[in-house]
Amino acid sequence: MDTDHLNFKPHVPVFDANVSLGRLTTRKLAVDNLPETLDIMNRNGIDKSLVYSTHSMNFDTGDGNQLLLESIGDDQRFIPMFGFNPATLNLLKFKEIIEKHQIRAIQTWPLTQNYPLTEWIIDDWLNWIQEYNLTLFMSASQIDPRDFYNIFHRFNKIKVVLTEVHYSHISWVIPLLSNLENVSLEISKFYINDGLKRLLDIMSYKRILYGSNFPYQPMGPQLYNLHKSDIDTTSLTAICSGNLEELLRNN
Repeated sequence: MDTDHLNFKPHVPVFDANVSLGRLTTRKLAVDNLPETLDIMNRNGIDKSLVYSTHSMNFDTGDGNQLLLESIGDDQRFIPMFGFNPATLNLLKFKEIIEKHQIRAIQTWPLTQNYPLTEWIIDDWLNWIQEYNLTLFMSASQIDPRDFYNIFHRFNKIKVVLTEVHYSHISWVIPLLSNLENVSLEISKFYINDGLKRLLDIMSYKRILYGSNFPYQPMGPQLYNLHKSDIDTTSLTAICSGNLEELLRNN
C-alpha cells in the first residue's frame, strides 16, 4: 500500500492563494481562527497564505476587513486580501483604506452581494483597480461567465484571478482562459482528469496558482497532486508561490 502521501512535504516554497478566516452562521467550520490555521499550514509545509474575511463576503465588507487586520496582527505569514462591494461602498474611502494598509489584493462576490457584474455598477472601480495595479479575485461560482468575459475583455490590463473553478465550469472556463490572457486560475477545486495538462495546453504555467480554499477544503491534496504531476521544478515553484508573489508586486 502506497503511504507516500502520509509523509509528504513540499520541496518548493508555498504561498496559498485562497484561505478565509472567520466564522459562518450557516455551518460550523472545523477551523475558523488564525492560530489553528497556522497550525494546519505548518503541518502541510505552507509558508504563507493570502487570506480574506468571511464577514466581508457575507455581511459587511468594512467591518470584515477590519476584523481581518485585527486577526492577522503583525504575523507576516498572512497577507490580507480585502473584500469590497462596488454597489454599496464609497470608492474614495475604500481607496484611502487600501493605500493606508498597502493592500495588493481585493475580492468581490457579485452573487452573494446581489449586484450584476456590469459597467454601470463596477466601471469606476475597475478604472481605479487598473490604475493602482491591484489584483482582483473572483470566484467562478459568483459570476455569469458572459458578464465576466465582457467586462475583462474590455479591462484587459487588470490582473484577475478566477478562483474555485471545478468540473461543472469546464465547458466555459477553458475557452474563457484561452481568450482572456489577463486572467489567472486558482486551482483549489480543479480536480478533473488531466486537469493540469489541459490548462498547460492553452495557457502558460505563469497563470496557474496553487490555492486550497481552506477551511472548506484541506490544504494538502492539491499541493500533493502538483508535486506528483509531470512538471519541472521551475513551473512547480511558480505555481506554488512565484506566480502569486508576482501578481501582488506593485510593478
